[in-house]
Amino acid sequence: MMGTEGTSKTRARLLWSLAIRLCLCLQTGAAMAQTTWLAGPDGSAMTLAEALRKAQDGDTIELLSGEYRGGLVIEQRRLTLRGMAGDKPPVIKGDGKPASSKGLWTVRGGQVTVQNLEFRGARGADGCGAGVRHEGGELSIERCNFFDNEHGIFSSNDDKAQLRIDGSAFGLAPKVVGGLHHLLNVGRIAKLSITGTRFQQGFEGHLIRTRARENIISYNFIHDGVRGGASYEIDIANGGLATVIGNVIGQGADSQNPVLLAYGSEDRAWDKNVLLTAAAPACAMRAVNWSLKAATSSTTNTASSAATTTRRSCASAAAPSA
Repeated sequence: MMGTEGTSKTRARLLWSLAIRLCLCLQTGAAMAQTTWLAGPDGSAMTLAEALRKAQDGDTIELLSGEYRGGLVIEQRRLTLRGMAGDKPPVIKGDGKPASSKGLWTVRGGQVTVQNLEFRGARGADGCGAGVRHEGGELSIERCNFFDNEHGIFSSNDDKAQLRIDGSAFGLAPKVVGGLHHLLNVGRIAKLSITGTRFQQGFEGHLIRTRARENIISYNFIHDGVRGGASYEIDIANGGLATVIGNVIGQGADSQNPVLLAYGSEDRAWDKNVLLTAAAPACAMRAVNWSLKAATSSTTNTASSAATTTRRSCASAAAPSA
């Protein structure tokens, strides 16, 4: 019996060892399968479109410095596209004239990460040209710039989509009277998260306009500046779950509207509606626009629905501890 028991233990240890080796081999194979493709603006490495055709899910496309024309469509892919580190990020550029494409880049579904790129000069035939048009899936934007676009990012309605923005900059909205161009325009998606990002120099439209179910807007600089002429700094139009914390929010002298933060400015879209903000006592948050009258709606340390008249910036502080 001792011999049989010893043989069983040896066999079990052998099987366990083989299982571990198989897992390691599979992980190594997966890592080896991931490829980095290099694209250049003049096709010196390969064109961006060619790199996109060759790339497989899990791969990375690196862009050399220079200017690239818009029109790229990334559909149901799991990819990272990033500008190579250097003095200037690669620029994805429109020609400043209305184009048939609604975005310099269009991301449809999948899981896509975009890093260290600049999107500039997007114009659409309908006035809705976007640096990046987000049509479903999970999109992450890291260390990117969006300047002189009708919309920096336009995210269409998709209640499963998610958008995450980190360490980026949005500004220089086109000065088109009646254009209502928003630096960030997010539709009815599942979740929007913005961290460490700068929004400035809008015109007539809002700096941030979102209809997402859940919004986390934390530790950003959202200030129109001296040359800006935006309307709201933040418009959480359809309510939902919203946390606005740790931001610097302010307006310039040419602001089109005295409201810094609007919540529920349009029709109710979500079943749960809660706005959480934490603001310093000296903060002048001019108004919270309550058009939603849901029993679940509430605020913490936020301005009331009565507008204040003080013209100054608002620095929202960290939430008080329980």
